[in-house]
Amino acid sequence: MQIFSKSNVYLDYASGAHMHSLVSLLVSKILNQKYYNPASIHSEGLKAKKVLENSRNILAKNINSHSDEIIFTGSGTESIAVAIVGVVMEARKNIKLPHVVTSTIEHSSVLETIKMLEDYSLITATYLKPNSFGIVNLEDLKKSITKDTVMVSMALVNGEIGTILNTEEILKLLSKIKEENYNLKSIHLTNNSYYPYLHLDSCQAVAHLNISHYIKKGVDLLSFNSVKIGGPSGIGLLFKKRSVRISKMYAGGDQEMGLRPGTQSPFLAAGFAKALEITKNNLIKNENKYIDLKKSLLKEIEKLNLDYNIDFVENSSEYSVPSIVNISFPYFSGQQMAIELDARGVIVSSKSACKSLDENESYVIGEIRKNNQNKTYNNYGSIRISFGPETKNKDIIKLTKALGEVLKTYKGVLY
Repeated sequence: MQIFSKSNVYLDYASGAHMHSLVSLLVSKILNQKYYNPASIHSEGLKAKKVLENSRNILAKNINSHSDEIIFTGSGTESIAVAIVGVVMEARKNIKLPHVVTSTIEHSSVLETIKMLEDYSLITATYLKPNSFGIVNLEDLKKSITKDTVMVSMALVNGEIGTILNTEEILKLLSKIKEENYNLKSIHLTNNSYYPYLHLDSCQAVAHLNISHYIKKGVDLLSFNSVKIGGPSGIGLLFKKRSVRISKMYAGGDQEMGLRPGTQSPFLAAGFAKALEITKNNLIKNENKYIDLKKSLLKEIEKLNLDYNIDFVENSSEYSVPSIVNISFPYFSGQQMAIELDARGVIVSSKSACKSLDENESYVIGEIRKNNQNKTYNNYGSIRISFGPETKNKDIIKLTKALGEVLKTYKGVLY
């Protein structure tokens, strides 16, 4: 299935990836076999349930979890909401006003869910400010933890600048805090989970990092979706460690361990499982390719700097996954540049797709610029360029050629 025009250069994989041909074939095959509601007790329903549970097992195997730790949701955003709201509502059974910690550069699905809970006076929250690389200071995190802190929710990979969270350091810090709070010799010697939980928004991470590594290290909850890895849209999952306690946020059915009621989709689950298998099998090869593509892109951007005497600034860094490159530039807003490039057959984004209708510049870039000594950069627009398995070096050349055409066209008007 080809969902993007072949004439365009697609460099917005962080918004959504092309569906793998093998995934498309599998989904089509299952649809043609007319599978029915997997919650039904008749033979057709049992066939559908078998496909659903086989898919759950495949996903669990590929992230090193138990199958009963996989909860299917309708998207990454819903997975995040089920995790955050579920933890908070369960904690409120014993804690009057639970406390949640996040950062100011998280995806809107995290920030707006937490803000909603604040607005309803269900929690208090701390929003940590990152440095110019998008990294949260561990000492700031330590100071933010209170006796009522029930969750730390952050992105394993930031969706706009690609920064990889210092997860292992955070896990060590939280383990130490738990050991002190609960008078434990070692948190790893128990089968129970203790507050604060660590929840990772892994929607951008799963295509680039070995998720099973973080689950093995002790992450409590982890969210990601299918469309970012070449699977069908309309499905995500929440990994919830067996010992983690969350309340349901929906009523009306017993599906997904009672935590996400509604008719389950065997064909979406099967496509999701296949996409994760393909992604994991090609992870190292693809990441090596993205490293080379990023080097090529930055080299071409440097040429544009010299040719047009314009200071392009890279917002992503050595702490970022190589497949996400965020570039700032003067004279244009991010949306204007994205539209100009689109008109020339190159597709990029100016921010997360979930905020693409917001005309303001990215709040993520705004936050990391606050720590930048050069205040000139505060007036720069930015675009996010993100690679996928089908990206080639010729796509980089077409992108930078299109950037040059935009600059040449407006040179006399803007500078």
